[in-house]
Order: sequence, then C-alpha cells, then structure tokens
Amino acid sequence: MASRIFLADDNTVVRQSLERFLNRKGYDVAAFETGPELLEAASVAPPDLALLDIRMPVMDGIEVLKRLRAMHPGVVVIMITAFGSPESAVQALKAGAFEYISKPIKDMDALTVLIENALEPVRLRKQIEILREKQREAFSLPDLVAESPQMRRAIEQATLAARNSQCTVLVTGETGTGKELISKLIHLKSERFEGPFIVVNCGALPGELVESELFGYVRGSFTGARTEGKEGRLEAANGGSILLDEIGEMPQRDQVKLLRFLETREVQRIGATRPTQADARVIAATNQRLEEMVEDGEFRKDLFYRLNAFRVHIPPLRERREDIAAMANLFMFEAGARLKKEMARISPEAMSRLLSYPWPGNARELRNTIERAVMAGDSGTVEPQHLVFLEETIGREQPPPDPGGSLLNINDVLTLEELEKLYISRVVEASGNNLSEAARKLGISRNRLRRKLNGGDGD
Repeated sequence: MASRIFLADDNTVVRQSLERFLNRKGYDVAAFETGPELLEAASVAPPDLALLDIRMPVMDGIEVLKRLRAMHPGVVVIMITAFGSPESAVQALKAGAFEYISKPIKDMDALTVLIENALEPVRLRKQIEILREKQREAFSLPDLVAESPQMRRAIEQATLAARNSQCTVLVTGETGTGKELISKLIHLKSERFEGPFIVVNCGALPGELVESELFGYVRGSFTGARTEGKEGRLEAANGGSILLDEIGEMPQRDQVKLLRFLETREVQRIGATRPTQADARVIAATNQRLEEMVEDGEFRKDLFYRLNAFRVHIPPLRERREDIAAMANLFMFEAGARLKKEMARISPEAMSRLLSYPWPGNARELRNTIERAVMAGDSGTVEPQHLVFLEETIGREQPPPDPGGSLLNINDVLTLEELEKLYISRVVEASGNNLSEAARKLGISRNRLRRKLNGGDGD
C-alpha cells in the first residue's frame, strides 16, 4: 500500500509541482492550500507524512505541526519554507518536526531520499502491527461459540475490557461456562497478548500455600523452602496477565496482600526485605456471589471493589440454547480428530435431546457428553443411542431429595439444625463429595459449607 502524504502550501505553483512529483514517485498525495484544511482531512484519515510550509495564511505551519502531532503523534512532519532561519528551524524541530528544508527545492532526488528516510520507521511500525494482528489471529479461540445474543454480549464486554490493559476484570459465571476461555480472550485481545497468560486455581491450592504460590519466597524463609527460593506467579506474569480462578476461595490474609499488589504493583516475597515490581494484569473469576460473601464477611469489600473494576458475566448454557447446536458440532469434530474418527453430523433426534437437556455442567458437560458419544459410535453420525452417557449425567445432576419426603420419615422429629445437617450431608454425598459443587447447589460459599460441616453455624 502506498504511503499517504499530506501537503500544505499556499503557493499554488509549488503545491501543484510537488503534488505531481510525489504522485509520480508512487505516493498517495493530498494537497491543501491552508493548514486548517489539512487538519480537517487528517481528523478523518491521518497521513503517514506531512509536508508543511511554515508561512501560510489563517494558520502558520508551526501551529499546524503542533496540532497535527497532538492529534496523531505517529505522523512524520517535514517543514518547508522560503524564509529559512536558525530560529525557525529550532522552533520546528522542538515542535516535533522530523526535518527542515528550504525552498525552492532544487534537488528533488534529495527530497525523495529525505521522505523515504522519514517514512522508514512508519513502515516498520505498520509491518509490526500487521505481524501482531496475524499473531492475534493465530491465537484464535475456536471453542468460543457465540450464536446467542447473551454470549455475543459477553464477548463484546470482554473485548472492551481488553482495551484497557491495566484495569482488573472480574469474570463471573457458573462452573463450566468458559470463564477461563473468556479470560484468555481478554488477554489475547489486549496489548499484553505477547506476554505470559498464567492461571492460578485458588480453590485447588491448600490455604497455606496460596501466599507462596502467588508471591514466592526467598531462600530459607520457612521450613521446607527451596534453597534457591521461588518466583511467585504474579512475578512470572510480568508483562502479561494472571487469571485467579475461584477467587472466592482465597484466604483473607492473602486477600490483603493481593489488594496491596493491585494498589502498588509490588510483590513482597515471603522472607524478603524489599518488594519487587511486577506489571501483571489481574483477571479474577468466580462462580460464587462475591457480593453476598462481602456481606457475610467472607471476602474483603475493598478487594471486591478493586477486582470489580470491569465485570464480564457468562450466562449458563441453559439460558443460551442457540449456542448448543454449534458447540455440539464443534466438540464432535474436535473429538473425531483426536480419536481419528470421521464424524459427519449429529442426527436430528440426537440434537433434539441435546437441546432439551438443561446442562447443569454447562459447556464442560456438553463437551464430555459429545466426546463419549463419539467414542461410542462407529457410523460417523451421533445418534440418540450414543447418548446413553447423558442419561447417567441426568441421574447424577438431579437436585437433592426433598427434605420433607424421602429424606426422613414423616413421624421422625428433628430440630431445624439437625434437619439442615442431614440435608447438607445428602447434598454433599449427591455431589460426589465435591464441596464446590455442593456449595453451588446449596447457594452458599464453600467456606460457609466447610464451617457448617465442621459443626459451626456458618454465619
């Protein structure tokens, strides 16, 4: 693509001759008689380079230079004048001009060389941006399906959040909705996409290890510490993004340190006497209601406000059924490729069953169901009989039994506290002893569930 050059000179002969010459050299040239005309055109589509006469009516070239550079800092400007003086040259260069030449311009080849030298960094920036865009496209997220308006809205919000690479983002949604995928999209669409993307599952870490994992430690800082010390995940994410998944499970003592990091961008390793800087963008994700946890005193209010600078909510799959068919077909082809099976389609009968199921496990459950169906079939088509595993899933995902019915005999007399404990134990059992899943079904946090199981009142 030809470089775009804007030319402003009130001398008609000079303006037209320069325009013809530069056009013959292959540049895309637009010529203007006054500076305001050039600035108006630049507000619509900026040039790569501008040639400005210093002495012009309405607005002189120095003022045009200042306004153009304020509008588009990347534009290269060369000043031209018949009234050359050291003072005007210094003034132009201080205002941001690339070079200063006098007219009449006798050596047009020298002008061409000057323009080419001035455009070289501009072209380099463009090439880098093209490569960056290609790299972004290479980091595509094929699993991110957005046929429904709800999911399209979530992706729009994620894209908007990506534009500010400093602000924290809170991604909310049920288990299996794709919070990590959306978080990765935020990272890849931001200026940090070339940096690391690190995921830390706060719920999978024992409480006593969260601090050392996030902030690291120095040699000999505690019993069992590595001889050489350890870099924390926040430092490792320097220049990139860190996803703190299941943020609601983070112990409060570590919430304090995380809040300090968000305020100062400083990481204090365990046992260190001095902090170190870490430029990591924090994305937090949760399937819990952090507002309720704040009210219950389980999550720090000040940290919640810092994390909630920008929120992206992913609706559950049952609320965006338009996505089910597209996701099911995508997962089918992916599973077929992994299992080396030629998969062609999902039969209408099988698709009808997929569309009618509530998918409490969301996209993760749909993926697992389709993969097992592909494993079971040999015809290249997913049929209803291949969804026998879906029946097993339905059985597992049934809501816990009614405490007034099969949970106990109607003639039994239990206190409300005893009834609650019995009900909770049944929900935990029905959830396969997965406390996070049981807490989700009960509508409480995992910390509160843990306290109730340990004999506390949970409040």
